[in-house]
Amino acid sequence: MLTSLGYNVGKPDGAMGPNTRNAIISFERANGLPETGRANAALIARLQLAAGA
Repeated sequence: MLTSLGYNVGKPDGAMGPNTRNAIISFERANGLPETGRANAALIARLQLAAGA
C-alpha cells in the first residue's frame, strides 16, 4: 500500500528494512500520526483508508 501511495519502500523482499521504515515515517508524518516507523494495526487501517481499500 505504501508503494501505491507513492512511498518508496525499495525492492520488496519480505523483510522490513530501512526503506520501509523511512516510508512508514514519511506516511505517518504526512498524516499527522506519531512517527514510529513501525507497522501496526493503526497504521494498516490508515493505509487502507488512504488507499481506498
